[in-house]
Amino acid sequence: MKAENGFSASYRILKSTDFQNLSFQGKTLRTPAFKIQILPNELVHPRLGVTVSKYVSKKANIRNFIKRQIRENFRKNKHLLPSIDVVFVANTSTITLNRKELSLESRRLFKLISETYNKNT
Repeated sequence: MKAENGFSASYRILKSTDFQNLSFQGKTLRTPAFKIQILPNELVHPRLGVTVSKYVSKKANIRNFIKRQIRENFRKNKHLLPSIDVVFVANTSTITLNRKELSLESRRLFKLISETYNKNT
């Protein structure tokens, strides 16, 4: 029995070609902490990709922390999102956010994406 609230591989953007398609064809939304690329997909559910480069932080634990927070908020809010691919690209200012601020920012962005794309569909 699968958990509906999980974050299985089908909800992840894993292939580099998918990341490149989003980069070239997707709509871009910029905030002080993130660049977000969005593109409708052919699936019946949303997918998420997260990119945090070494340029943002040399420390792997900080990069992994940022990715975990975004994934967790996606997992909690994926039922609100339409069938789209979303990639979060962290900026250097992302590391200045503490746990609560990062969680609130990603949650706010998922709700903004949800409202924007549910109006268009």
